[in-house]
Amino acid sequence: MSRPLWALAVTEIIDQAESALITLLNREYGPSSYWQRWYAGALRGEWPDWDLQRDVALIPGEVWQAGPKAVMAEIEQIEERYKVVGFQDTKPGGSILSRTFAFDFVEHDRQLRVTGVALDFEGRSPDDIAKCMKALRDWKDNLADWTDYAQDALRQQNEASSLHKAATKLLNLIDGIQDAKDFPASRLVAMGGNLRLLGLDAVERSKVGDTLAKMLDQRVDELSALLGQCFGHVLNRLEPLDALKLGDHDPSALIEDMRKALERVKLADPAELLQLNPEARAAISEMLQELTELDAMIAAGGDPKHIAFLKGRFANRYGSLATTIGRSVEKGRELATQATSRFDTAVKWYKRWETLDKIVEWFSALGGPPPGV
Repeated sequence: MSRPLWALAVTEIIDQAESALITLLNREYGPSSYWQRWYAGALRGEWPDWDLQRDVALIPGEVWQAGPKAVMAEIEQIEERYKVVGFQDTKPGGSILSRTFAFDFVEHDRQLRVTGVALDFEGRSPDDIAKCMKALRDWKDNLADWTDYAQDALRQQNEASSLHKAATKLLNLIDGIQDAKDFPASRLVAMGGNLRLLGLDAVERSKVGDTLAKMLDQRVDELSALLGQCFGHVLNRLEPLDALKLGDHDPSALIEDMRKALERVKLADPAELLQLNPEARAAISEMLQELTELDAMIAAGGDPKHIAFLKGRFANRYGSLATTIGRSVEKGRELATQATSRFDTAVKWYKRWETLDKIVEWFSALGGPPPGV
């Protein structure tokens, strides 16, 4: 399991089939899914952990039958169990960094914007920061090679390409970075996301040709991994609580209580709690809609194993949204002018959740008098 997938030169037929496969994976699972990473690694002979692959292969049939979203949700839970530690400072007194994440230019970026969490190097050792900066410069050199090849191809066809333009802008951004203090993380994420999205556009891919399009896919995957390694300590704050159980809770009631709590937050005096911006409110609304859809699927009934899976997924996403709202309240308090607030207790306790019951209690008290008063 250490050799590349294709030992010999790839024929035109295989190349065409591979293009169709990549298009299918993008459409069904997304550009940074397990299957995309699995296939990219297979081409290079870099296979995932064998036990992880085994667990994916043993996903129950009813989950596969439920469709791509259900499968990816299950794989996400499997991958969570196999995540490894990123760069480490093993010197006495040094910090051990968070698990490695593959940065998702859509989901992680959305959560960062909603919660107001910034990608920064706070808490990282100078050695870790130096490794990140070097990794980014090395990656930039690889992207520069791609832009050179793409420019030659476009010149021959007399084509203008937004994809090539986006890559060039990203190169210029990285070239302008002097040190970690001036690191434009949010801009890097935005431009990386633009490159990812343009790289999925069929017209843009056709302009540079299939081979160069695949090379760019690999470059963007590398950037995703690099950002995950360098900022895993930040992304770790966005992760939902582990092992939440729905238990006897009614999903519909949980959603209703959450909506009521958000209404109380909305009515708060800005001096006491600064309100979310429209973009953040829209993102939270999308996450609530996902919970509503899961609730409907649970209510529809069906195979007990599949229902158990859906309940687990609901608990996971409920915890994730609760954490997002908790961080939003914390940020709103930081920016408010009033010295004390009835939301101070909520800020104090949201990081201490251990069970879904505690989250339910937190939402019940959110925006009202502190518990026990």
